[in-house]
Amino acid sequence: MKTGVKKKRTIHKGRAMTLQTKIYIVRKDDTLWGISKKFDINIDLLATENGLKGKAAHTLHPGQKLRLPNISAENDCELTLRIVDLIRAPIAFAKLKLSFDGKEKEFTTNVGGEVGPILIDDHAKGLKVRLQNIEGKYELIDEHKVLPLGKKSLIINSRQILIKSRYWTQQGKQDATTSQLQKKIKHKNQDIHAQPTDGKRPRQQSKTPPTRLPEPLITETRLEGGNPTHIVATVFADENLYLIPANEKYRKFIIASAKKYGFTPHALAALIHAEAAKLRGGEWNADSKNEKTNAAGLTQFMSETWLEMCTDSRSFMNIRLTQENGYEKISGKREGGIYVISGRKGQTHHRIATDPALRWRFDAEYAIDSAALYGQINLDRLRKRGINIDSLEPEDLAKAMYFAHHEGAHGAAAIVKGTLTAPEAEKLLKAQIKEKADAYIARFNREPVKAYVHWLFSYVDSNISITQFMVNPAGFRARSMEEICKTLGLPAGPPSPNSKEVSLPFQLPTEQAGAAMSWQDPLDECTIRTALLASRRSATFGMVRNGGTKAHQGIDLVAKVGTPVYAVANGRIKRVIRAFAVTTGYGAAITLQVDVNDLPAKQRQYYQSKYPNNELVHFYYAHLSSINVQEGSYVKSGEILGKTGDSGNAKGMDSIANGGHLHFESRHSPNISTGLDGRMDPLPFLNRCS
Repeated sequence: MKTGVKKKRTIHKGRAMTLQTKIYIVRKDDTLWGISKKFDINIDLLATENGLKGKAAHTLHPGQKLRLPNISAENDCELTLRIVDLIRAPIAFAKLKLSFDGKEKEFTTNVGGEVGPILIDDHAKGLKVRLQNIEGKYELIDEHKVLPLGKKSLIINSRQILIKSRYWTQQGKQDATTSQLQKKIKHKNQDIHAQPTDGKRPRQQSKTPPTRLPEPLITETRLEGGNPTHIVATVFADENLYLIPANEKYRKFIIASAKKYGFTPHALAALIHAEAAKLRGGEWNADSKNEKTNAAGLTQFMSETWLEMCTDSRSFMNIRLTQENGYEKISGKREGGIYVISGRKGQTHHRIATDPALRWRFDAEYAIDSAALYGQINLDRLRKRGINIDSLEPEDLAKAMYFAHHEGAHGAAAIVKGTLTAPEAEKLLKAQIKEKADAYIARFNREPVKAYVHWLFSYVDSNISITQFMVNPAGFRARSMEEICKTLGLPAGPPSPNSKEVSLPFQLPTEQAGAAMSWQDPLDECTIRTALLASRRSATFGMVRNGGTKAHQGIDLVAKVGTPVYAVANGRIKRVIRAFAVTTGYGAAITLQVDVNDLPAKQRQYYQSKYPNNELVHFYYAHLSSINVQEGSYVKSGEILGKTGDSGNAKGMDSIANGGHLHFESRHSPNISTGLDGRMDPLPFLNRCS
């Protein structure tokens, strides 16, 4: 197989690097799915890289030049963005301008608020994200001077736009009623209670409501008849600490531990967020356990480190063990490669069972307090090495703690003092980014120390975000790890890497990619419905209802509620209607758009015999009970799109005997009307149907 390739030899002050860009020239009957399959490239990545959206992804023309994303050491970062609002709801169809690699591109989020994956050639050029507001102006909502290496998913919370009472434009159907919007933004929060700071474990939470009420967030939108409607959503603002609703249960522990150890709640929350495993929606998982490393709990403590925390008199575990057992002191040591702890009473030492103590890692209160304590211990270790931690602002401490935890006190102090050696730095960098290390060092004129320190600072900055946990970050700018280390005495910050030079496209003839032809019937078993109908004919396509006077726009296939429905061919989700509760029309439905060339011979011949000039065909699934896909997403033939149901005018048809079915249509035009307009008989498309 040949592809157009141009190689360019680039000199980076003493070292040559070879970069290459691949271009594919579209041939007749090629499809995006076919090209994706031929070159083994994710179809979303292929479409994003070439700016193909909507119909453009299905109307390739001969001679069109497509850039083939080269997922290799050339690309520093593969980035996916998710834009959410104050209550973590995705912002669908938001218009974005992204600045990266020295260029600016426009994107639109999908129903899930996502764009990407986006290939970043040079992570050192950073990223700026601008969101279009209702006035049509683009406003900066996020900026990264340097991006991390490798795959990265960023969740960007655009609450600053909400606070300023400016809103993004949104396509599609708006919330129709005040009650719908209220339901959309409603969420529960835990009561806030003051916590002791004397190291004792907090008592059981009181049921008395807090005397200090949270500040309300007031939003305005336009609903019925264009009239403005104010909605009040209570978001706790205690200590200006922002947590998503799922993590509100940890608020009082974070605030108490932050006060106990002298941190800001935002710094501690950012540290917890960097360490915690995440459940769907961003909730911190207090029950997480990594079977490979044995790290467990909300803050992912290793077994030995946790047991070391048990020996510190400030920890809740130590307080509990001494109070319950009368120990005067708890100490630990390694015996035969295993860390053990014991409690002393007088001159007698009693071995303490470690399993019960290790299970306390899953107690969120203990885990949060221990994370703050461990951070304080790391800062104390830096102080002992002459690092002036007390010169930092409270908000800087999250990055300082994460930096010390990552490097260890000795390694962190060596970086700040400028004593890290080249062999040590090269070894550390290769442990982190493996085969990309040599190319990365080359961008710093073959100086491993500068390369590693730059990578490390970028890594800390990308993992610790203080402003993410502020209800109102106005007027606050988080300092970078480089700025923090300069305050601590770093002789000189690492220089920016030499820019990567990307070759210009160069085209040569290539082998044809063709199409990705595949077919899967919409159900595992396709049978025309007869229940509750005059005859089988009434469930087929055409003027078959009411004695031939009423049209049936598709076919009804027998299915009980909850039966999986499949993408019949490789295609793109054109439209999703999540009308699960309505009792009229077709209810919840999906429209799948397919390039005609991606149809197998049988299906393509049938379609082209009717509409020889059409390039696209649409398949429609109705009366669904659940939907697994989002508008704009690409799906493979045989992928489960959702499940059958009884939404719309099929309400009550919840079993085969009661007429349960999938309504399935094929459409030769995206612009349909009443009757049979824009539709054709879908039955000949199916491979097996009785």
